[in-house]
Amino acid sequence: MHEILAMTRIDLPRKAILVTGSLGAIAEHLVRRLSGAGAFLVLTDVRSGTEAESILRNWNIDSSRYLYLPVDVTISAEVESAVNEVMNRFPRLDTVLGHAGGCGLHPFIETSTAEFERIFRFNYLAQSSSPMRLSTNGRPARSQAT
Repeated sequence: MHEILAMTRIDLPRKAILVTGSLGAIAEHLVRRLSGAGAFLVLTDVRSGTEAESILRNWNIDSSRYLYLPVDVTISAEVESAVNEVMNRFPRLDTVLGHAGGCGLHPFIETSTAEFERIFRFNYLAQSSSPMRLSTNGRPARSQAT
């Protein structure tokens, strides 16, 4: 299987792709692959800009090929600010990859109602806030790519 993935080539020059939850362990492969394919990446995560720079440098991501925006998807003002910045800088955003999410590292049976509600809220907002707000006139931002 790894050989098949290694042989698959993607070319994404001149494509702007937003990736939420872009600094986690699973996201590393995604970010490396998209960057290697020539895409310009708009990366968001809850971590600070300094921490993001360090992580992305360790992943060998060229700093001229991405914009990092620290965003907590559970805080609507942060999402709104990031969406406005993205739309102002990239009126032709080609793709949004909703990769933010999580559930904690403990047995489900030990999850309190409050913790379950926090996890649900986080995951719901992670997958719905940015994509819904990245629209113009009710059409998804992707439909504007030509």
